[in-house]
Amino acid sequence: MSLATMFAPWTASLAGDAAYEVMVLGWLSALFLVHYLLTFYLNRKPHCSPVKNELIKRPTVVPVTLHSLVTMVASFTMVLSGAAGDGDGALYWRRGVLPFSTAYWLFDLYNYCIPKRDVLIAVHHLIIMFCNYPVGDSAGLAVASAQLPSCDLVMMSANGYLLELTTFLLYIRWFLTYVLPGHHWVYSLNNGVLLFSWVALRLLYTPYFMVAHLWSSCPVLESGALLPGAALGAYLLMISMSAVWLMQMLKSGVADFLVLRKGTSSAVPVFGSKKGVEAAAEPAKKL
Repeated sequence: MSLATMFAPWTASLAGDAAYEVMVLGWLSALFLVHYLLTFYLNRKPHCSPVKNELIKRPTVVPVTLHSLVTMVASFTMVLSGAAGDGDGALYWRRGVLPFSTAYWLFDLYNYCIPKRDVLIAVHHLIIMFCNYPVGDSAGLAVASAQLPSCDLVMMSANGYLLELTTFLLYIRWFLTYVLPGHHWVYSLNNGVLLFSWVALRLLYTPYFMVAHLWSSCPVLESGALLPGAALGAYLLMISMSAVWLMQMLKSGVADFLVLRKGTSSAVPVFGSKKGVEAAAEPAKKL
């Protein structure tokens, strides 16, 4: 087993045509344009709306919500339809969804991870991009598929994005926290679905998928292939992070999580950022 063999899908992607990279740059430019326009709109005059005031502090909330919605819908469509191989569904995933998602990870690295010094989320983003690059790029996928003919690399990628359902619900919770004047049943419904899907997808389905599918069809380091091992590492990281974040979200109990109490409930869990911890207390003081 040589390093050249292990990293062959990535070197093939870098040496191949630049179609994937061009699409990523296009989506990245679009995200920065949306970010600029949103920031310009929010700062052009004072706002009395709580959600607008919070968006001024966190303009990246809109891109993360959009990314989670798009990738979640696309991944569920892929997985439930069983699209795989070189079909239209796989091509749509590789040439449509993955370039958009990669652009978002880069956007969030620059606009969130670096300013907030959030190393944990930065590592998450980098691992996801590393694993998906040869899947989205045609030259990289050809080499990876030759190394592991039994492994459905596209479905391995799509299954990871099922977890974006919980991210979308988490930020719907964020919006509801600042839009609603007080507790409402919609808040409890959203958080109930969020809690159920968090446990079902992140802590139950993901380990099942790893054991029942990845481990058998994508053997780690078979023929010197590194990609399945990297993917398993990414899944293990997500399971560990999800367990920690669940405890953080439920630190005051399930009832507190399901009921909106202005000034006490955190809209989203604080991840790996010290700045995020300091900023998280500010909205509670102002409400």
